[in-house]
Amino acid sequence: MTSDYRSVRLDQIDTDDDTYRIDYGPATDKIKGSIQTVGLINAPVLLIRQNRFVIVCGFRRIAACRALGWTVLDARCLPADTPALRCALFAIADNAGQRTFNMVEMARAAALLVQAGIAECQQIQLLQSLGLALNTDLLAKLKQIPEMAAPLRQGLADGAIALPIALKLHALIEDAEIKLSVLFLELGLSLNRQRELLEWVEGISHRENIPIPQILEEGPLPQWRDDPELDRNLKTQLIRRYLKTRRYPEITAHEQRYARCVKDLKPGEGLQLIPPVHFEGRTYALRLDFKTPHELRALCGETQRIANSPALLTLLDL
Repeated sequence: MTSDYRSVRLDQIDTDDDTYRIDYGPATDKIKGSIQTVGLINAPVLLIRQNRFVIVCGFRRIAACRALGWTVLDARCLPADTPALRCALFAIADNAGQRTFNMVEMARAAALLVQAGIAECQQIQLLQSLGLALNTDLLAKLKQIPEMAAPLRQGLADGAIALPIALKLHALIEDAEIKLSVLFLELGLSLNRQRELLEWVEGISHRENIPIPQILEEGPLPQWRDDPELDRNLKTQLIRRYLKTRRYPEITAHEQRYARCVKDLKPGEGLQLIPPVHFEGRTYALRLDFKTPHELRALCGETQRIANSPALLTLLDL
């Protein structure tokens, strides 16, 4: 099967057909500058379809040429009877040779092979041969990505939302999936913080029997999120504190009483009182940090003072 290079009018190229599109996210400006300076180095690959052309590789390059006011470009043109698998491999290889794929792009690459009727075991072999590192487990997860809400896919593509969290969000009803995705993108949370916040919100929803979107629209949350005077870190602190208190009201109350008691005890430097985990149990620990025998003797005296303090009895009665 042959292909040929020819000059193609841009108005003959169907830019609405995304069948073979791999890239996710805008990058036209950077490519535009390159093309403006040195020209179009790598010709796009097009599939002939009657008197029109479908883009196989080069979506961003073609968009950049349009933005520069070009009317004609040179392209490699595949005949109309080119198999879908060959087109898919062209698209994947062309993109993989330019950059490391994000999760959404990997999902699109896998989806192209599914559309071409390739069995799962062959999908993995083909993708690995093109430089994509994946296995059966990851492939199964990637297949869920095309069905995810747009904000969630964007978070995955940007690396702002981790795949394990994205899969959990996708398992929620669509409105909850979208609203939580938007919140995570606003706050720029780490994986652990994302997991923590999701756990709290799901717990609140289950205990109070209310939908997740309603939780995110209640109380001070909307005001904090819309307040331009609050920076991202402060918003995150306020929202986490609010949701944690609402999810674990008893533990939060214990933490507040504990903090007041410790403040009354005034433990000296080098002395740390450690409560039971989640305040489940009555065994406290006392940590002493010292460098010299003198410091240890001083801490022992401080320990005796705390043992005789009425504030300690209050603490132990929590």
